[in-house]
Amino acid sequence: MYAQYSKYGEKRIRDCLVVVSNYMIYICKTGEEKPKLRSRHNLSQLRHLDIGLNYQHFRLEWESSDAAYKILVADREKCQNFLETLTLALSPDTSVSQVSTSTVSAINELVFGIDKTFELVGKGKLYRSIMLETEETWGIRDRTLQMFRTYEKCFLGSDLVDLLMREGDFNSRAEAVEWCQQMLVVDVLHHVRLEEQFLDDATLYRFSQDEPEYSSTLEYSRPSDNPNTELNLYQLCFYEKRESPVSLVVSNVRLFVTKEYHQWPLPR
Repeated sequence: MYAQYSKYGEKRIRDCLVVVSNYMIYICKTGEEKPKLRSRHNLSQLRHLDIGLNYQHFRLEWESSDAAYKILVADREKCQNFLETLTLALSPDTSVSQVSTSTVSAINELVFGIDKTFELVGKGKLYRSIMLETEETWGIRDRTLQMFRTYEKCFLGSDLVDLLMREGDFNSRAEAVEWCQQMLVVDVLHHVRLEEQFLDDATLYRFSQDEPEYSSTLEYSRPSDNPNTELNLYQLCFYEKRESPVSLVVSNVRLFVTKEYHQWPLPR
């Protein structure tokens, strides 16, 4: 399979031909008259195979600490077909991960600018459960505003801040608002009209699990309790004749084009 690769510890990406036999995998340099062998590794010593989001790439990690490669395919069908062949030759001891959680965490940290994604998701689930259990008027419920429009399963921004203060997690409302803003950024919760700022007032918000179904000509992945599904699409793209790889990252309400970082995730 023709692709590109990045070896752990190197920033540069290179064109390559990846060849698999019953026992070995060969990474060959391309661009010359014929491919030239660059490295080869025994499949019996392969310990980790991490499949990237949307089958855009995969990582190979051997027992030796200096043998870890990220193979950039940028073609879902081609990547799936290659991995089907590769997995037939793998040792039972090889760990195969469909989507590495460390990859998702790194993307959330670098793209969204937050390094507490999983903590934010966990806290969001806790706050939502408390709001659902309350019988008072400040919890999650349908609310009708001006022009008789009804927003389902939503809450006031000030109510969530009140809850955070009662839980004793923060010393001031300003700190609680900053935490809510971070939950908004990583799609734990949304403004009902998809505004970007969290406000400590009567503005309406909704947790991602309570979002209504959307109809669209594009495939839409509804949020769930699994943090991996916060990223609905991860597509590896290239600018300027494949010289500058970028990642197209799509969440529930945002789209980012960011420089591809080839060391996601770091070797174990």
